[in-house]
Amino acid sequence: MFDLTYLESRDNLKPLKLEDKKGWIHDDHRFVLPLVYNAQEKGLLPKPCKIVSFDFHKDTGDVKDELKREITELIKKEYSLSELIEVTERLGGNDDDWIQAGMNLGIFSDAIIFGVNYCFDEEDKCQEITDILGKKHHIEIRSYFPGVMLGFKGELSDLLYKTTYKHLWDLLGWEYVGNPEYKFKFKENNKKILLDIDLDAFTMEWDKFTFPWEDEVFEDRFHKPGYGPTSEWSGKKFNDDLINQSGLITIAREPGCCGGEEKMDIIYSKVKKYLFNDKLIDSYQA
Repeated sequence: MFDLTYLESRDNLKPLKLEDKKGWIHDDHRFVLPLVYNAQEKGLLPKPCKIVSFDFHKDTGDVKDELKREITELIKKEYSLSELIEVTERLGGNDDDWIQAGMNLGIFSDAIIFGVNYCFDEEDKCQEITDILGKKHHIEIRSYFPGVMLGFKGELSDLLYKTTYKHLWDLLGWEYVGNPEYKFKFKENNKKILLDIDLDAFTMEWDKFTFPWEDEVFEDRFHKPGYGPTSEWSGKKFNDDLINQSGLITIAREPGCCGGEEKMDIIYSKVKKYLFNDKLIDSYQA
């Protein structure tokens, strides 16, 4: 009944391309599920796959019991893209439960979410989720971006954090290379990841207002070099490596969370410049 063509009107779906990488830009974050399912069917991503996301919201809420029962019946068989879209339609309208839904559906393994500022508590940093089938999934949530974490006493630059944040390092495949090199790098990993971006990750809120990041914020978060053993790194280089590891890139426009269409377009333009070197090709017309 449903296919990705349906999402062209339902979710303002448009294709993306970055050199040899494929992707999608769309409106509501929860509809990333059928996009990932489609990529897994085509062999672009493993099933389940790991997700690395930039998002203002954590989107890790519980799936409603009624829908969870429906998912339980669905995973007993080889469900179709059409059936998945039907379920996705009934997920939270504020896009707050799609990550757990994806784990229960066998689409996602683990998740790392950077830039979370909304409904975020310190104890949420590391979550362990048990899905319908009893399988455990790890979710790492941070209120900052990798560029900050590569700085002085950062979680990705300081060896004292190697044990404290073991799950984060393991999920990212981040490791310390000992003397004489004394530096950090990503482990060699053949499994492709989903690189997922919500444009509202690059907003600031004050009072009742939402503002796009200024250029100086992008410069600081992505171009500022790391510290000591991570001095060869920056948020931009870190992001470049995530792009290289990705089997699919998805961007959720979420105009309502960006302060409206006009502000969303400003953010998207800056994301293309600072994260993708203006090499992202899309058919979306503002």
